[in-house]
Amino acid sequence: DQLNRAVATVTLHLNSAMQELGACCIALVEPRIER
Repeated sequence: DQLNRAVATVTLHLNSAMQELGACCIALVEPRIER
C-alpha cells in the first residue's frame, strides 16, 4: 500500500513536471512561429 502511494506521488510530480516542461517549450516555440 505504501509502495502504491509512493508510485502515485511520483507519477503526480512527474505529470506536473511534464506539463511545466511542455509550457516552457510552447513559450519558446510560439514566438518563432509568429515570425
